[in-house]
Amino acid sequence: MSTKWRVYCTTHGYQFVWSDTEPIECPIDSNDTINSNRNVIILKENFWKEISISTKSITSSQYVRIHIFYHISNATLRRVSVSSFMQGSTIQSYDIQIYNKTQDQIILTKNLTNTGDYTVTDVGMVSQTPDFGDEVEFNAKINQNVPTGNSVNFNAFFLYIEGLDR
Repeated sequence: MSTKWRVYCTTHGYQFVWSDTEPIECPIDSNDTINSNRNVIILKENFWKEISISTKSITSSQYVRIHIFYHISNATLRRVSVSSFMQGSTIQSYDIQIYNKTQDQIILTKNLTNTGDYTVTDVGMVSQTPDFGDEVEFNAKINQNVPTGNSVNFNAFFLYIEGLDR
């Protein structure tokens, strides 16, 4: 069950119940009717959402947009992780930036180091969750001049979202 509801049972008053859909009967007495106008969601599901992308390679020491998405829920974006691989042994590190283009606000930056394998790395906590409809960019740059044949490759982002009404 993903959502906790507070429902009003006519005889038994307020009760709490976990249900994927809005409850239609009192959880402690199926003969007791519910006043659905008083039903309230108390807690919604928290989960990781994967955004898979076609592998995107960067070779620039300036920020390059890797992916863009629109925050289309009233849920709270809390954390971001990234799946990446650094090709070439000369790259030591790169920066990842989560940028709210609508609000012209950087909401997360982090320096990541070369692991030599595809890895999912926790980028960190988001400083301010985007508003409904905000355009959000995933950007990255390499922290040095990049020799030919070296790159940082991305294939997914993972968003930890709290309170999503799905």
